[in-house]
Amino acid sequence: MTDVALLEVRDCDCSILRFSAVHHTEHQLAYLVAVDVGWARVSAQLSTYLYGPPVKFFQDLARSWRGWDGVKTWEDLEHRLDLSATCDKIGHITLKVMMRDAADAGRVELPLCFEAGEPERLANDVCVFFEAVQSNASI
Repeated sequence: MTDVALLEVRDCDCSILRFSAVHHTEHQLAYLVAVDVGWARVSAQLSTYLYGPPVKFFQDLARSWRGWDGVKTWEDLEHRLDLSATCDKIGHITLKVMMRDAADAGRVELPLCFEAGEPERLANDVCVFFEAVQSNASI
């Protein structure tokens, strides 16, 4: 990660999950989440107001490295971004990223796939990104 205000994560299909800082105040961070799966690109601007960033969601995926039953979910306060993760019997994780526009007139759901072991790196990268951005007063 060369720029503190940007995090790009590639999945096993070379799709990209991108977090970028927009601005922050003492109480909240505005950030953009974008997904590029090659044939589609979508993004949503979010805020850490009340719900915070999805750090704990990604840390929970990493802690559950042996897999889990059901679906693990996270969404932001305005329901613009919904993350849902499932795990198969050999540890592959499918992360579905659903984004809605502000008026809920449009909705896109894109899948990202991660190999067993990758959630730990992803959780660490997301945690470092949000910690770095929130401590950087120049954004």
